[in-house]
Amino acid sequence: FVDLTTEPDENNDNPGANKKIDLPEPEIIDLTMDEITLVDLTQESEDQSFEE
Repeated sequence: FVDLTTEPDENNDNPGANKKIDLPEPEIIDLTMDEITLVDLTQESEDQSFEE
């Protein structure tokens, strides 16, 4: 029984590590979205300058 309990524990550790890596991934995607928003704002500023 001890061996069977140890095997599932190891399997749980693998997915646990992957989940920890998944958490930072979404943060990086959020930063990229912010960058795209900054680029859009810059394009709008250029359009306003053109009208002037």
